[in-house]
Amino acid sequence: MIRCRFTAFAFVFCGTSAAQGSLEPCREANDPYYGAVNQVIDKAVAKPSQLQLTVFPSFEVESGIRLVGSDVYFVKFRSSFWADSVAADGGGSYHMDFSKPKTVATVSRATLDAAVAERVLRVFTKAIVEAKETGHGGLDGIAYVFTASGGKCGRTWSPDADSRSGRLVQLMDRLARHARFSAPLDLARSEKSLIRLIGKIEGN
Repeated sequence: MIRCRFTAFAFVFCGTSAAQGSLEPCREANDPYYGAVNQVIDKAVAKPSQLQLTVFPSFEVESGIRLVGSDVYFVKFRSSFWADSVAADGGGSYHMDFSKPKTVATVSRATLDAAVAERVLRVFTKAIVEAKETGHGGLDGIAYVFTASGGKCGRTWSPDADSRSGRLVQLMDRLARHARFSAPLDLARSEKSLIRLIGKIEGN
C-alpha cells in the first residue's frame, strides 16, 4: 500500500523521483503541519535567524537548520511529528492534531567563518528568489523548504543529486554535519568542504 501525506492545503509528498533545476515557490505558507514543525525548530533555537532550512520526510523524523549570524543550528526531532499528531476519533477513524505532540528535539550548534556564512545565505537566497513552477513532485519523497529573511520561500522535492536543487540539499546536509562538529580540525575541514560545494553552486 502506498502512503501519501496530505494536509489541508494539499501539502503532498508523493510520486517518483524527478530531477529539479530551480526551486519551486512555496505552497506551504498557511499549512498547519509546516507551521507547527517550524515553530518547534524556532523554539529550540530561541534566536531570530536569517535563513531557515526545513526537512519534511514522508517516513522519517523532521529536522531543520537555522543560520543565526555566523552560527549554524541543526535541530532534529526524536520522533516523527506527523506520526505523533495522529489522533483517534473512535470507531476506527482518525484526524490530525498538530497541537498534540510533546516534541523533543536535539540541538547542535557550530560557528562558521563570517564570509562563509554570508556565502551560504547568498546562494540560498538567490535560489529562492529565482524559484519557478516546475511541476515536480511524487510519492514517498522528502520535501525541503527554504526560507530567507522577509519570508521569501522556495521548495524542492527529492531532487536529483546533480541538479542545482540537489546541490542545495547537499549543502544543507553538510551544514547539518558541520553543526555537529566540535573539534577545531573537523570544523576547518568541514568549512573547506562547504566552500568547495558553494563554489560549484555559484558556478551553475
